[in-house]
Amino acid sequence: MIRKIITTVHRYLGLGTAVFLVVAGLTGSILVFQDSLETRLAPELFGASSGTYKTPDSLLAEIQRQAAGTEVSFMMYPRESGRSLYALVSEYPTMQGEPPANQIFVDPVSGTILGGRNSRNPAFSRTEFIPWLYKLHYSLAMGTTSSTGRTVLGVVALLWLVNCFAGFYLTLPRSVFSWRNWKPAWKIHRSRFNLDLHVAGGLWLWPILGVMAFTSVYFNLSTQVFVPVVKTFTSITTQPYQQPALPIPLTDPEMTWNEAVDMAEQELERKNVREKRLAYIGYRPERGYYLVGYHTEHSLTRSSVGMQIYVNAKNAGILQTRIVGAGTPGDSLIEWQFPLHSGQAFGWFGRFLVFASGLFIAVLSITGPIIWWRKRTVRR
Repeated sequence: MIRKIITTVHRYLGLGTAVFLVVAGLTGSILVFQDSLETRLAPELFGASSGTYKTPDSLLAEIQRQAAGTEVSFMMYPRESGRSLYALVSEYPTMQGEPPANQIFVDPVSGTILGGRNSRNPAFSRTEFIPWLYKLHYSLAMGTTSSTGRTVLGVVALLWLVNCFAGFYLTLPRSVFSWRNWKPAWKIHRSRFNLDLHVAGGLWLWPILGVMAFTSVYFNLSTQVFVPVVKTFTSITTQPYQQPALPIPLTDPEMTWNEAVDMAEQELERKNVREKRLAYIGYRPERGYYLVGYHTEHSLTRSSVGMQIYVNAKNAGILQTRIVGAGTPGDSLIEWQFPLHSGQAFGWFGRFLVFASGLFIAVLSITGPIIWWRKRTVRR
């Protein structure tokens, strides 16, 4: 009786989520190679000079000189020499008839603006293909804010997570459990290729598929599901961006971006950080703080930050210092979500696994309905 119920659940959850998972799986496999693809698709935006990077204030001055009135809220420094810096801006004029860009690329050595693009509502074009694909991946490219699409795919991820366990249960022997009885479920026979590919393939990659489903719930239903559930087991540290906004935004702080970096550097020294490289800096006027991120020895991956420092722009104090791995178990769980979802936690091997799992998610989502349709046809 229980097996029959779980079979029905697995069948209809699979049918209901199949199309969504095919899209998410295939786009996710492509996004594994995001950096390489972007440099090849838009080399004019990502190539830059080699040399000493300008300070944040110098870069802001150069951006203002070239695009007066453009307000910068965030700057991400390149991980490698010869690559551009990208900045989030209020509005940067692009070609006539096109919406203004919210993301610009700057040579960090000379300060020259290399170009811009709209990552909020990207077009299917050479320079905006990756943002367009990313939006399709996490929100089905629904609307400008994408909240509807994110919620839909979040629900799909939650159902997919449940279905992973249902599918695993159905591979177990009907009789007494033993490896001898379970072994056939791991094999593929040519005579029933679709069925065995669906069952055995799901078993081979089950841990990875489970991680992909679990992390997808975090990215799309973080505040609605993930965080509330995690908080029932452990605490999660509240960050300054989650605090109430200021009554009046601090739009013209006395503290400069360079001074915020200096304050962050002093905090690094107090924490005895051995390895450090500035990753990004941003300013939030509605809450009156700078956020400065560093690649340190605490970083989980080559591209992720190991330390975040919130600097109060009003009184030059440190609001909060976050060190990866030094928080609560809930903090650590959240810190691992992106490295696991992207595969970056395990280098190129991890990325290959994520690439392969994305393709296989699509395979499972196609073979499942085929199996259902064939059985339905036979019954008729």
